[in-house]
Amino acid sequence: MTVAVLAGAGAKRLPTLAELEWAAEAIADRGATIVRHDGQAKFEAAWIRARGLAAVELWQGADGDALLDGRPPGQLIAERPASFVVRFEGGRSGVSEAYGRGMHVHYIHERPEPRAWNRHHGNAPGPWIYCGRGTPVGNEFVLELQPGETRAQASDDPLRKYRDWLRERIVQKSRYYDPKVVEWIKRLTPGHYIVCSCLPYPCHAEFIIRAWRWLTKEPTT
Repeated sequence: MTVAVLAGAGAKRLPTLAELEWAAEAIADRGATIVRHDGQAKFEAAWIRARGLAAVELWQGADGDALLDGRPPGQLIAERPASFVVRFEGGRSGVSEAYGRGMHVHYIHERPEPRAWNRHHGNAPGPWIYCGRGTPVGNEFVLELQPGETRAQASDDPLRKYRDWLRERIVQKSRYYDPKVVEWIKRLTPGHYIVCSCLPYPCHAEFIIRAWRWLTKEPTT
């Protein structure tokens, strides 16, 4: 069982999708099945958990050594020591201690691109544009939860349909090419927030960001 300590960007900076994707790759490459954090990586951890990439442990109040040792707050005996740290830009939890031990720290550099923002979390902290139904990029494929089913357990079929729908509207050779959709996406800048209703759960705004990368030829590496 491999444990990663997550040093999140904290409340001052929302990671971009590219940064979250890089963190997911690091977790997968090193085979981490658990990510542990002290609350500073709340959003990053929720994003990882919502996609089933790893189990998440919140150790509120634990110091850096305790996070690395696997020693929960209030306990003297360690449970599961961490193997490495994933650090977002600005993240601090357990980082200095990891460096002191010679432990691997996977650094996630800041990657400017439009960010998705859940409208239920308050006002976006910058210029924003809504991407819901009624806009050229709205997702018309409805998610229907079954009785007793949670959002995390729901099928990703509506998003897969949206992904295919969006691809057909931005590729010029497609019979469904739609310049209005392309124009909407190209208006975005790295400073924009795309307002949705889903994050940290999977959201069609993430496909819009990937489409923006492709249309603007912005690399992710």
